[in-house]
Amino acid sequence: QKELSSFNLLNPKTNQPYTPDFFEYLKKSQCYNVPKINDKELFSEVLASFTKTSFTHLEIKAIFRILSAILHIGNLSFDAEKLTDTSPCTLKSGDLVSIAQMLSVPENALQKALVFKTREIQGQTIESPHPVSECNAVRDSLSKFLYEKLFNWLVKRLNLVIFPPEEVSNLRKVRK
Repeated sequence: QKELSSFNLLNPKTNQPYTPDFFEYLKKSQCYNVPKINDKELFSEVLASFTKTSFTHLEIKAIFRILSAILHIGNLSFDAEKLTDTSPCTLKSGDLVSIAQMLSVPENALQKALVFKTREIQGQTIESPHPVSECNAVRDSLSKFLYEKLFNWLVKRLNLVIFPPEEVSNLRKVRK
């Protein structure tokens, strides 16, 4: 429970873990349980794998923080009711506070990045409000970007375990 709480994965009203159908990105598959797969055992295996591959506690925590942020980003929705040429659409639902906390970024900077397009023209910063469709696209692009960066980092990190730098150096010498 404590770990789930630290990753903002507990429903504050019930103090119970969110169910998969709470998260829009997971809801799209409509597949929450697979027969013969024990999620708790699988999660224990993942944690054991992290330990076997020398991931630090901070690295593991960062992985789960990013994944939690991605889940919460998918729940952001926007409202165009107050959209004007100078005022952006507003956040209709979602937990921006949790996302900012998980990513260690200021909440106001995150919100601004989601609802405004910022350009630098002739040394001047110009901000234009996004319509809802672009807010949704920015939301999904941010999720994809975070996921891609995390995946690439995991691959590089695991490759360091499989092929430590001294081994790679020795392989290069042999090839010459």
